[in-house]
Amino acid sequence: MQSGRIRSKSITASSSYNPQFGPNYGRLRQNPGRCWLAKRNNHHQWIQVDLRSSFKVTAIATQGRGNVDQWLTSYWIFYSVDLIHFAPFREWGKNKVRLNCFSIFYGLHSISGR
Repeated sequence: MQSGRIRSKSITASSSYNPQFGPNYGRLRQNPGRCWLAKRNNHHQWIQVDLRSSFKVTAIATQGRGNVDQWLTSYWIFYSVDLIHFAPFREWGKNKVRLNCFSIFYGLHSISGR
């Protein structure tokens, strides 16, 4: 996503605080004030990336907002092959939850999805 190879229209979200914080700003290393910011601060917010075809995903990275102390403290990873049915990423039979504010996910098992 950081390189821009994934088009902005392939990045969607449950909500955005306003157009200046839309899902297309959910890329790493943007202008320090640019990021995706959900309209509400609750557990029902999500950002989704449609890779447009099957890919093996081996790393996921997040970063906080550069000019304000705002960042994720945990998140779930879900994947889909049809954009309708989603499944949680599981490792060793348990749903995987990431718990770092600057986290990079390197799984022992890669996930594939569309």
